[in-house]
Amino acid sequence: MTDADIETGHEELWKQVFGEGHPVLVKKQRRFIRWPNDPRCKLCYAPFAGFGGFMVRLTGLMPSDRNPHYCNKCDGFLQAFPGGAEVEMTVLILDIRGSVDLSGRISPKEYAKTVNKMREITSAVIAENKGFILEFQGDSVVAVFPPGFTGQDHAAKGISAARGILKQSLKIEGSEEALAIGVGVHTGPVYICTVTAAGGNMQGVSIFGQDVNFVARLAAHAKAREALISPSTYYHAEGALPEDDLVEIEMKGIESASRAVRLT
Repeated sequence: MTDADIETGHEELWKQVFGEGHPVLVKKQRRFIRWPNDPRCKLCYAPFAGFGGFMVRLTGLMPSDRNPHYCNKCDGFLQAFPGGAEVEMTVLILDIRGSVDLSGRISPKEYAKTVNKMREITSAVIAENKGFILEFQGDSVVAVFPPGFTGQDHAAKGISAARGILKQSLKIEGSEEALAIGVGVHTGPVYICTVTAAGGNMQGVSIFGQDVNFVARLAAHAKAREALISPSTYYHAEGALPEDDLVEIEMKGIESASRAVRLT
């Protein structure tokens, strides 16, 4: 990476947390997910706003000063146990189709509002399906459904999230024109780990590997208001592939061609 480095170590702990579910973390997640309000800690789901945020602050939990995407205790965990592990999980990536053209047609303020609204709505759908946002990359959203967080039906929940996103009424700010987004979903082994910036400060958690590149390509190939689901995800969730919805995709640099299930 150019601006951050991946970290290794504590592999068994990371496998347990993301692959199986750490009993202490799972207990916190089950409790906090019932408390309002978003935004939340990415790991334990502790709410940061509203009544839920007020209640967790009474216990000493609050957004970390160093990394506001995590609570202070989860941030402390990541600092104390940096590293990662290879875990099979479902990954979902979505982005705006024709974003360069769109940014030239509307004002920078309208474009920012459009992207932020898209993030808000799609993040809610992902959270409803027990996935969590790993990062925002410009006009893209990267979400993961690790079995340790989501359950062994993570592939089905990834597909459910894709369907839910396609049903949303996403609009371009200042108009009634529909916002064109494409979604890719894939299940496979990825290396999930902490990453550090040049100064050595932990930035957060990220994923790496060929399967990450694959789902990114699926998202890039998806047409407007379409999701492409990899065969591995569909097999995990549904079994036999629906022949009528299969499409062939050129995957330059990964393999000559690949199939995917198309949802519209």
